[in-house]
Amino acid sequence: MGGLFDITDKCADFIFGFTGYAYNKQTAGFKEHITRSIDAGKPILAKIKGPNAEGNKPFRVIIGYDGDALIDPDYAPAASIDAPTVYDEIEFIYVFGEKVPPKHTFWDVLRFVERIMDSDFAEGLWYDFAQQFDYGDEKLWEADVAEIKRRFERAGDVADWLTNQGHDLQETFGDKELLTSLGADVNQLSELLDVIGQQGHMLHELGYQIDAIRNSVNALGMNDADKWPWEYHGLITVTKSIIESITACDMKILVALKKTFANCRNDY
Repeated sequence: MGGLFDITDKCADFIFGFTGYAYNKQTAGFKEHITRSIDAGKPILAKIKGPNAEGNKPFRVIIGYDGDALIDPDYAPAASIDAPTVYDEIEFIYVFGEKVPPKHTFWDVLRFVERIMDSDFAEGLWYDFAQQFDYGDEKLWEADVAEIKRRFERAGDVADWLTNQGHDLQETFGDKELLTSLGADVNQLSELLDVIGQQGHMLHELGYQIDAIRNSVNALGMNDADKWPWEYHGLITVTKSIIESITACDMKILVALKKTFANCRNDY
């Protein structure tokens, strides 16, 4: 698991059910539960109070303790965490139990991914995001520099997340030994894995591109009260093009998933 990410109780139940571990959620007595779990050789998944600067509700993995101090993995460069986790930051924890028969298969994981991506496209999330940089929108023409900078800042936050997600897709679906241990037939899924690897690489790079544009906008030092200057309109139009490329990457992965299910309907 990554160092800084969002998760819900439903998602946690799926993860534990897939990996085949009993678990329980604790909302108090953190020191006792963490100490006992670490002494038994099991890490702890800890929910940190409140959203972070990017609006995420982060979790951290606790892998040890030293007296009253908690020990985290080295999250860099995937996440910027300035200081180790402390007990007062914790809202609740998930404690790993004994190994149990898995409730879900690798096919269930792929179905889970498909449902999320279907939902994203049904809600038009990427299309709405691209609209924020559409020069055909009259509201964009009327916006001042402060508003445009706000949109770029939000785009940069998404790009930070996207870069990590693209990297995670490459690493996870490119590790055939790991996938085999999780019950995947890597030969049967080779076409899908190739698509995810290629598009994951693209998403990783596209995230960096948006982040670079966000930084360029901030470096211009424009007056927030002014209208956005025409000579810099290319920064807006290229951002829309990048978001459209991101949408295309997601669609290619979704199409490959659906093709896999259609070709392997007798195997799940």
